[in-house]
Amino acid sequence: MDFLVKTDLGAFPQSIDFNFEEIKSELEEKLIKYKNLVVTEDGIKAAKADKAKLNKLAAAIEDKRKEIKSVCLAPYNNFEAQCKELVSLIKAPVIAIDTQIKEFEEIKKQEKYNELKTYFNENVKELAEIVLFDKILNPKWANVTIKTDTLKNEIGDTIDRIREELATINDQYSDVPYKSAILSEYCKNYDLSKTLVYAAQLKKETEIQAKALNTEKSKPVQPTVISDTQQVIPGMEKDIAADSVGTASFRVVCTRSQIISLMNFMRNNGIKFETIKKEKEVKENGSK
Repeated sequence: MDFLVKTDLGAFPQSIDFNFEEIKSELEEKLIKYKNLVVTEDGIKAAKADKAKLNKLAAAIEDKRKEIKSVCLAPYNNFEAQCKELVSLIKAPVIAIDTQIKEFEEIKKQEKYNELKTYFNENVKELAEIVLFDKILNPKWANVTIKTDTLKNEIGDTIDRIREELATINDQYSDVPYKSAILSEYCKNYDLSKTLVYAAQLKKETEIQAKALNTEKSKPVQPTVISDTQQVIPGMEKDIAADSVGTASFRVVCTRSQIISLMNFMRNNGIKFETIKKEKEVKENGSK
């Protein structure tokens, strides 16, 4: 079925002739006086008359232009409407065919995905909870130009690489307390080089913390004096300075009167406490 235009377009006027040059020449000659026109009170009436004549001429030209345009476009407008009607008839089945093609392609795509995932499940084995299928699948897997066997080989190679790199991490960091953090970092992108950089940073931070702790332990213990009647146990200065609510447990050995005084002190200072266990008085020789 061919689209044939039977009308001889050569019969259409290639141009619309009128006395363009004559009118243009006359206008240029007559209108030159208006270029530098200065309207005065004496010439206001004449200026208005000229304006009216010029507007009348412009309106006559515009009216004729619209008339000719309407005549010329009449056959085209009818032709355009008919063409659009035909295109609309054609588009309906095209859309239906396109929908079915996409549905078919989606089914094939899902079948390919399922086949790849089955292969992955058969090979991932002990790494099933660590290696995620969608994270190692080639993002271009749905492209029909990439064969399923090629993608399977990629998946197998990736699993083998991850298995070897995990073995390296387990061997190299088997006795460090931050091994789980290293493994967690690796499982983000399965990138060994970035993980080793992260592990080196953790090692450095651990060494700095250990050194600081040893330095703190080597310092002589001195109580921090808060007032003339109250002292703070070393190590609790930050907690008190922050003035936050916390819980601490103490075991004291003292006389009954001292225990009563201690309880009164806590009540007077708004400290909540509870008696866990009352022990019998201990004799001086240590017998009960």
